[in-house]
Amino acid sequence: MTKSNETSRALCLASHSPRRRLLLESLGVSFFVRTAGEEVEEIIQGQGRGGSAEVVALERARVKGLDVKRQLSEDSSVGIHPILSADTIVHLGSEILDKPRDPKEAESFLYQLSGREHGVVSAVWLCFEGREIQVWRRTIVQFIELSPELIAAYIQTGEPFDKAGGYGIQGVGGTLVQEIRGCYYTVMGLPLRETSQLLSQAKIPWALHHA
Repeated sequence: MTKSNETSRALCLASHSPRRRLLLESLGVSFFVRTAGEEVEEIIQGQGRGGSAEVVALERARVKGLDVKRQLSEDSSVGIHPILSADTIVHLGSEILDKPRDPKEAESFLYQLSGREHGVVSAVWLCFEGREIQVWRRTIVQFIELSPELIAAYIQTGEPFDKAGGYGIQGVGGTLVQEIRGCYYTVMGLPLRETSQLLSQAKIPWALHHA
């Protein structure tokens, strides 16, 4: 485990996602976690509406990161840290599929994705030394044809409810995926190559790490 406590000059990861934490750990980065407030998580659902998936993802990542930056600035015991945040958008054409609010919406999402291609965009935002830098990447995912029984069984696992588009490729949701074109880690929520490039720009140490 490479996390540090908040008294060091470590990177702050502004995300509650356990998947992003694991991926950042794989880069050997010393970090701690602070998350945006619940009210911000609600606000970001409306951020960037009407724009392309990448515009929405970039804006949401920035809003989450800025809220955590505000939190840290108000906490004199923490000090100044670089902050990294991210957001992932699943889109079917121009329609954005957010985290489903209930089983009915999860079912609707999965029926829409069944047998079709969709895009997954992950945006990463990094703030350091008064600068903000961002990057995004898209992966194309092809679903198999989903039967009503398979959709019902997947919803029963509980996996769809904290994930954009109503599925997680790294969990049993991977059984719904026929193929992907692009970066697997983008679908998980943190494209590693682009994230490492941002860290290098900010001169934040990282290294290939084997758990």
